[in-house]
Amino acid sequence: MKIRGGNSIKICKLHVDFNHFKANFQFLCISLRQNLKKIVEFSPKTYYIHFAKIRGILAYPIFPSSKRGFTNTIKERCMKPFNQFSLFAMILFYSTLSFAGSPPPKGSSNNQAQVARGKYLTTICACNDCHTPKIFTKTGFMLDTTKLLSGHAENDTLPAVPAIIAPGQWGALTNGHLTGWAGPWGKSFARNLTPDTTTGLGSWNEEIFIKAIRTGKDMGEGRPILPPMPWEMYRVMNDDDLKAIFAYLKTLPPVVNAVPDPIGPGGEPMPTMKMK
Repeated sequence: MKIRGGNSIKICKLHVDFNHFKANFQFLCISLRQNLKKIVEFSPKTYYIHFAKIRGILAYPIFPSSKRGFTNTIKERCMKPFNQFSLFAMILFYSTLSFAGSPPPKGSSNNQAQVARGKYLTTICACNDCHTPKIFTKTGFMLDTTKLLSGHAENDTLPAVPAIIAPGQWGALTNGHLTGWAGPWGKSFARNLTPDTTTGLGSWNEEIFIKAIRTGKDMGEGRPILPPMPWEMYRVMNDDDLKAIFAYLKTLPPVVNAVPDPIGPGGEPMPTMKMK
């Protein structure tokens, strides 16, 4: 379509989220009220926005309530040139439209706060007790921070389990690092939680992580997550807390460590799922 000296109209399709942009749109309408002949009611639909440049001056965007109106005359729908306040309102609206739905950049304060929250939760939930190898000293053991949350070492084999695990006797045994465990469920090994893509959680996303904690299943649909992982307690965390923990785990230095698969009580393998 051509209008006033051959200036072309560009048409683009945009989905406008009602909750994010209702206030901004109302603000825009108020500022443009003197220039608009018709204020169209805003509703959470997909709108077609027409942009026109008239004599080099940007005209207002048209928000029809349906796809109809493409052939309507621009004369009926275009406003007078922007005054300064109207232009400011338009810039404010489209700035919000462009960035409100985007995730915060990694260096943003929102992201930093989420990661800090995740680190705090990981600490008080004692994740390091089982998922971080230990360094032994004269006064006891301390966390090996060079392998933080990397799980049971792939080359660390468990000793033979004595026949003392039974009702009324011992309920479970663990190795010196607290990363390998034996009990009535068989043998289990603390998982590599670092973001290594082949041996850790690098190929996981938020949805998989939350589903695993909620269901108590590997990747949310595989074998059971075995003791001593207290997923029954962690599953009551809200989504924001679980997302914060996952965001923190993604910031860890990746450690290549292929943790062994669990072994069932009869010696049968219990394979861990792999990303396809």
